[in-house]
Amino acid sequence: MTKSPDAPTPALVTARFDEAAVRWREQIEEDWFNALPDNATEAQAVVLAHLLTMIDGYNPIDHVEDWARRRTTGWGTSFSVNVPITAKASADFGIEARHDQHVRQLAILIDDRFPGERSPRKRERESALIGAGWRVLVLSSVEVLSDPEGCHERIGDLITDLVDETLFDAGIMTRPPKPRE
Repeated sequence: MTKSPDAPTPALVTARFDEAAVRWREQIEEDWFNALPDNATEAQAVVLAHLLTMIDGYNPIDHVEDWARRRTTGWGTSFSVNVPITAKASADFGIEARHDQHVRQLAILIDDRFPGERSPRKRERESALIGAGWRVLVLSSVEVLSDPEGCHERIGDLITDLVDETLFDAGIMTRPPKPRE
């Protein structure tokens, strides 16, 4: 068989790809179901689906059930659901980009109670996360459900930034990442 961009894909090859896609989908659906908390909102379910299918700019993001058991060496990006970060604050989703000891972290908070309202409790939670060295992204339920692709893009861009910053810190990238507009 001669390879060319215009050559048709043999039916057997396409069939194998279709089988692999079905297996991958079944595995992702099982992972999603197992990771979804019993009290999850629809917005949390959507963000979880985003994270389970996302690539950090280089590799798929690893889901770890127990944040305390995430990788602490090597290179990769991991996430967990309902991550306790401080005594006063937890994140709906915790994401960590790592290259050995170089680490950047992102907390995603889903604001489903009075979205947009800046209550003292919400400010305290965000301040505790930022004080612990985490970057914080707050998404309202309305925002996630009305513009899921826009939220997917925002999350993906932030994760890519975390990874690039980590690789710069580790000396892998020779120039700092460009800030996003």
